[in-house]
Amino acid sequence: MRIDNIAKEETLDGLLEQGKLDALAVTSPPRPFLEGSPVVQRLFPNCREVEAEYYRQTKIFPIMHMVVIRRAIYEQEPSIAARLAQGFEAAKQLAFEAYEEGLSSLPWVNLDLEYAQQILGKDVYPYGIEKNRPTLEAATLYSHEQGLTKKRFALNEIFTPETLDLFAND
Repeated sequence: MRIDNIAKEETLDGLLEQGKLDALAVTSPPRPFLEGSPVVQRLFPNCREVEAEYYRQTKIFPIMHMVVIRRAIYEQEPSIAARLAQGFEAAKQLAFEAYEEGLSSLPWVNLDLEYAQQILGKDVYPYGIEKNRPTLEAATLYSHEQGLTKKRFALNEIFTPETLDLFAND
């Protein structure tokens, strides 16, 4: 793999539209796509169906965020890891209750949530190792294969002991 820096006056959007980049993997659609550029399009026009089928086959769902605690803070108060995870779970539950009560004014958001739940299950963002094992195993494997980590980490090496079984029985 070759890594190059782009010039200060260049942008990824511009390079993509000029044909100097073949593709981008980004969290938001690039500007040329949003503006209707005829040369920038999705790799898969039916991305929703492709992603859903990939999940059905692999049970891998891309990790959206990761919470990290400074070792010094954790060592001072090990229970902070479980309390933090429980706090995020409670906040997630409150957020999804609002959707279920129809409090969103975005068109079709309830249909999007129903579709996601049909594919992923009622909890579209489950916490815990067991519910995310295929994704986590893939992440540790790919990280090692791609040289991001010197070894393939076992899942119990990347989670605190207090959180290993925290959401296993939910």
